[in-house]
Amino acid sequence: MATGVNASASCQSVRVITGFSILLSTDRDRGFHATLPVPGRLPARPALNLLFTLFLSDKYLFILDFIDHFIEQLETARASDRLSNPYLWPQRSDNLRAWLRAIMRQPGRRVLVIGEALGYRGGVHTGIPFSSSRLINSSMHPFWRRLRPELTVSSDISEATASIVWESLRQRRRIPLFWNALPFHPHQPGVPLSNRTPDRDELAAGQAFLRLLAQHYQPDLVAGVGAKGTHAAETAFPGCRVKALRHPSYGGKQAFVQGINRLLG
Repeated sequence: MATGVNASASCQSVRVITGFSILLSTDRDRGFHATLPVPGRLPARPALNLLFTLFLSDKYLFILDFIDHFIEQLETARASDRLSNPYLWPQRSDNLRAWLRAIMRQPGRRVLVIGEALGYRGGVHTGIPFSSSRLINSSMHPFWRRLRPELTVSSDISEATASIVWESLRQRRRIPLFWNALPFHPHQPGVPLSNRTPDRDELAAGQAFLRLLAQHYQPDLVAGVGAKGTHAAETAFPGCRVKALRHPSYGGKQAFVQGINRLLG
């Protein structure tokens, strides 16, 4: 069961693991599968570990070339007639790269918020979770205004969940790292302009990406949006106390806004 999260409830179970990679396989019917990260062994001499050294300071958290490597792994997953992978388009990979760099450069407390999957009106067009092309084009939030010159979108479509989420952040200068239980877009077979609940195998595969991202971001707080996002967070980080946020759709806007305000303090 998800419980409240506060600053003292940091996620000590989210550890940095080096010497592993995500392995993906595909088939025509099921789309993709991914193995979970497997711990590696650090070299005995620090100099030999230079390529996988984690840099931590008040302002930066990053691993050398981690974001590029992470996006390369996303690009490996093939699309199917029921799963779209926006990272097969270079501009969406570039958008995600710029967004992750901006998020990870932020100082202060690190908050990871996990949703369900990309939607057909939102992240599938931008490559960025909890966003839309309309938001990127026209949001007055300082975060988007700074990042906008680095992003490319070819449409101007709004997405209700993204709009509600960013409306709730309008007074916030530090932005959580948003991610999804499944980092791709599940849709009805042959109908890409639709949304579909991810199945169990897809959610299991998504755990690999979620854990890899969290191991390098090292969040202090973790929250899940909706039942699927919360379950994914609890499964990925069993030692964490995960805050359950109401999904903002279907009448949940007020409860979501209240929940994220409590989470961010």
